[in-house]
Amino acid sequence: SFPKNPPKKLPPICIPPDVFVQCKNINTLLLDSSPDNQEEEIKKASVVLLVYDVTANETKTRLETFWLPLINRVNEDVPVILVGNKIDMRSSHFDNELEGVITPLIISFKQVEMGIECSAKAYLKLIDVVFCAQRAVLFPIAPLQDPITKEFKPDFEKACDKDFDGYLDDWEINQMQQGVFNCELQSCHIEGLKEFLREEG
Repeated sequence: SFPKNPPKKLPPICIPPDVFVQCKNINTLLLDSSPDNQEEEIKKASVVLLVYDVTANETKTRLETFWLPLINRVNEDVPVILVGNKIDMRSSHFDNELEGVITPLIISFKQVEMGIECSAKAYLKLIDVVFCAQRAVLFPIAPLQDPITKEFKPDFEKACDKDFDGYLDDWEINQMQQGVFNCELQSCHIEGLKEFLREEG
């Protein structure tokens, strides 16, 4: 059960590779930060899950006034996923609030890739949060797609669309992967990327 007084900082949590199908050979390490080490953790992070309380307006305000400027200053290239917590405590007339919180922040801060809501206490969508973090690292979209228009960036299209048909086939996606990361994508990863683009498009 959920503790009445949760700790201020959680210990590191290691999620083994067999928990998520798309990450067969990758451990996921979740690290909580505290004021004494937050900048160091942000520097080392592959992705930042920036959690705010959906029932407290001041935590939403601090996303824009404190946390995102701090992350931008410390590690401007790290992807950020905004995570609204405590949805079990929110009244139902705020159900469509996520888009209103996320959209202005995506426009102002290039690292913000997406937002998701959950409840740690009610165990709602926690797996989805971790999956989104893994996806942001394994399938980064910042070099590929404009976060506002959802269009491919022109330089990406020019460099990757070898047959100039306006689409990327599996071979072209793999060529891009090899050029950028010097490794080949497995077919399941290509399918995962396509699924992500379908969901986001």
